Amino acid sequence: MINNPELLESYRKGDKKAYLTVYNKYSFSLRKFLQGGFSFSSQGRICRYRGADASMDVEAIIQETLARAFIPTTRANYDGMRPFQTYLFSIAKNLVLRECHHRDRLINVEHIEDTAEPVTSFPMSRDGQNQSPEAHVQNMQLKALTDGFI
Repeated sequence: MINNPELLESYRKGDKKAYLTVYNKYSFSLRKFLQGGFSFSSQGRICRYRGADASMDVEAIIQETLARAFIPTTRANYDGMRPFQTYLFSIAKNLVLRECHHRDRLINVEHIEDTAEPVTSFPMSRDGQNQSPEAHVQNMQLKALTDGFI
């Protein structure tokens, strides 16, 4: 968009031709972004969304991202100076995080912590058996919820 003033003007007007051009130019990179994941900050913590899984409809998010990019207020807010792809990625990221919030959980999101030592084994469960990382996370979340409730 930065290098194409005609496309920018067409986008600002909301022309269908601009929508098709934007879709053809950015849908692949949006899909790659959503499948690859991204980092974000939440409540002072840096977290990572690992990317779309089978429960997430990537195509629907791409469609919704582009639809929102063409809402009149969104078109008016785009200044034409920033990279348009980055603008689209921020819309997509917000949609994914909102979807995760609506599901009342953050799917494929992990808290990033710096550790001095690599993890070499799974945490032990109460019966002394190794736990999978997923089971450990679920147990830790359940414990935090229970502690918060109490």
